[in-house]
Amino acid sequence: MARVGGNEFCLLVHDVEASEAERAVDRIDRALQAPFHVDGVPLALALSMGARRYPGDATDAPQLLRCAGMATRAAKAQEPSKAFFSSALQEDIEARFALQQSREAGFDPGVFSVNVSAEQLRLPGLAQEVIAAARDHRIEPRCLELEITETAFISQATEHVERNVRALRQHGFTVALDDFGTGSPP
Repeated sequence: MARVGGNEFCLLVHDVEASEAERAVDRIDRALQAPFHVDGVPLALALSMGARRYPGDATDAPQLLRCAGMATRAAKAQEPSKAFFSSALQEDIEARFALQQSREAGFDPGVFSVNVSAEQLRLPGLAQEVIAAARDHRIEPRCLELEITETAFISQATEHVERNVRALRQHGFTVALDDFGTGSPP
């Protein structure tokens, strides 16, 4: 184990398979979740862990540390706060970085519209899934507009539909009626 930054440490585990590495991360997590006592005062740690495999995921030590750092930053944004590096994680981080750079350069990506079907609107947990997905992908609710057809909203008006729409609006999402007044089918 080595300290690589102010509050960052690196643990090198040699010659293990992916499943063994995952178990090692879980054991470390469990061990450090228990409160420590200093002068009789319990102290708890907030821990975020990112993992990367060598040589499968990196070709040298600096790349290994960079990618483990990416995984650690991703872990800080989720529960439980641990993440393994993957190409999908790298693509997600690169897309977020590009979006952040665009915003810093004065470009606003604006609002993204997503069509929601009548069937999806009736699902009891739709609002919670959308809220969690936006949080996980760091999308501000004000940047996502959910479009539903007038017919879907009116003809499918059930308790779940009303509850989903209300919860989404309360969390800052825009819910818009698509094709309003056209009577288009759901």
